[in-house]
Amino acid sequence: MFILQAELINTNLSMMSFQVTPETTQNKDQLLDYFRQRGEEKLSELRQEIGNQNYKKLAEGVNKSTGEALDTFKLVIINESSKNQWTGEISLQLDLHATIKGTKVNIDFKSGFGSNEKGNTNRLLIVATIYKNLEDKYQNVLLVRAREDLNNHYFRILRDSEVWQAYCGEEAYGKIGDFTGFDLRRWISENIDWDHDLLTQTLHHLSKNNLMGYLEW
Repeated sequence: MFILQAELINTNLSMMSFQVTPETTQNKDQLLDYFRQRGEEKLSELRQEIGNQNYKKLAEGVNKSTGEALDTFKLVIINESSKNQWTGEISLQLDLHATIKGTKVNIDFKSGFGSNEKGNTNRLLIVATIYKNLEDKYQNVLLVRAREDLNNHYFRILRDSEVWQAYCGEEAYGKIGDFTGFDLRRWISENIDWDHDLLTQTLHHLSKNNLMGYLEW
């Protein structure tokens, strides 16, 4: 366990602290409370220094201080997770870790995003953020088989984040081609025909249970 004291973020707010553990770093209420307190303390400090009239400087000071606190907080999480092997709590493992064309790449593959993806989406955001803040420059790539209209909003959350490069459907196959030099989409089209490759009873079972989408490769 690590206690993040305010001195670590270059302030005199010695009464502020935050116990950094796998549980607290995933507790939204505790995190918000910590940074809210940090902002309020910094605002009070700035008001003593420059008064209460220059709202622009007050806002700039609070924003800068909060940004510095967040950067330090990320570094502490990375160090603690590495030192104490938090991977049992937050798995940093993705489907593929490789160096491609001189770039370190972390790749995660998914069939699609359904209704129960909140927990996995949060984990992917945490893991990608950790890799993005390491000294080595990592590229985090998410490849999703299903087309965008077959995915829910959790895919779009990851795609629109600053820590993932997310591709789905044809774009995902295009990215695989960029990495490997192999046209996987063309190979599938020329070599796989589910209607003839699968047994009739298998197709009937998939159709009856609304699972035919899994055959859309």
